[in-house]
Amino acid sequence: MNKNKTKLNREKLSLKTKQVIPKIYLGLLIVVAVIFLGVLYKAYTPTVGQAAYLTPPIGPVDFNLAPDHSFWIKDNPDWEIILTTTAQDVSNEYLISTEMVKETGQIRYIITDSSGVTLAQGLLSEEFFNSGEIYLDPDTIPDLRLTYSQGFLSIFNLNYVLPAVAKITLINPLTKTVISNKIIPVALNQEVYLWFNVTSNKAPAVTAVWKDGTNLTTNEFSTLSFGDNYTTMALRFTPKEETAYGIKVTALVEDKIAQKNFIFGAGTVIYALGEDNLPGLVMRKTENKEEYNFTFNFKPNKDQKQPFSLPCGEFSLSGQQVHKIATIYAYDQAVQQWKENVPSEFDKLEWKKGYLLQLKAAEPFSLTVSCNMESEPQLPPKVFGLPILKAGWNLVGITGYEPKLTKDLTVPSGKKISYVFAISNDGINLQDNLALDSQAELESGKAYWVLVE
Repeated sequence: MNKNKTKLNREKLSLKTKQVIPKIYLGLLIVVAVIFLGVLYKAYTPTVGQAAYLTPPIGPVDFNLAPDHSFWIKDNPDWEIILTTTAQDVSNEYLISTEMVKETGQIRYIITDSSGVTLAQGLLSEEFFNSGEIYLDPDTIPDLRLTYSQGFLSIFNLNYVLPAVAKITLINPLTKTVISNKIIPVALNQEVYLWFNVTSNKAPAVTAVWKDGTNLTTNEFSTLSFGDNYTTMALRFTPKEETAYGIKVTALVEDKIAQKNFIFGAGTVIYALGEDNLPGLVMRKTENKEEYNFTFNFKPNKDQKQPFSLPCGEFSLSGQQVHKIATIYAYDQAVQQWKENVPSEFDKLEWKKGYLLQLKAAEPFSLTVSCNMESEPQLPPKVFGLPILKAGWNLVGITGYEPKLTKDLTVPSGKKISYVFAISNDGINLQDNLALDSQAELESGKAYWVLVE
């Protein structure tokens, strides 16, 4: 009896211990988190190498060039800043005004835009030193954070993007003008002659490869001129086939790399995908017509779920082309699927949506879709619409044939994008979250998983 009682007491003690330990760990985690945040965000007397202003700054301080600045507010209570917020494509000026509240010793701050409208205000002190996230525009992504300590007010640009290692520009040597498009139409059997001008803070080493990874020859890609902070390369090649010629230009500055992709569409071809782990895609424009057609060439593999999205138009799943398809998967708040002659959640493919296709047998399979812009003027490339994202996971694609920036995706009010994964025939790479890179691009024809929270 005593043994059973002792065993029961031990079990009760064990249960209490299991209930207490998580609370203890939680308390420790909170303390550690507070200390960590204090170390991370507390405004401190700036050390050598940091951007700090003891004297009045001359002109607005550009926060597109540095992630943070600190100001000695006793002598500099007001200053102007230049900032590109997350909802803007251009920089705007803002005024940050501060004053000491004599009764409490706190610092009152006010942020106004160029027209004098107050966007944010609050109080800071040595004890309450962190302003938290500050929003300067209507979107759901914070723009700034302020901290205060020992007379210095520090401002952090929460969306600071490191300047590019090098700027790669394509130039027409005849007109000396910049070619801004990444997809350039070229004529069949006529030599293409263009310049790539690459600038940086030091002379960059510049190389180029075709989309299959093959290096361009010295006749195709050669040094035209160079200096202390630039290199100009000449591109020469003659397209012999009606296809899309992809070139990746790489600039190396010390141990840092910048890359940029270009597509040269020969003949009627205006876009193509030719990656090993994706379905092939070729998009053409019908001559003298506002009409486009594209063809997906799926790999002869019945075990893979191959991702794709329509650059434009719709495709009915009732024709002769679908007999080789086992299943097509989509996602709209839940997994959806289509199977031939079986009740399904959808019966056509639509633009802006992503899909996964599985074949019945390991045989080649192609899917061709046409888009008539004259009868369907709402479709790209006249209008490059982006998918409408919902809270939770979204399986989507983009329209048209020009790449889009990941940061241009729109989300419901109060939500943000946490993850963006490009899907290949092998699935996704969890280490490659495009949402972390503000310059990451989405490509037409591909399918993406996007999480909105």
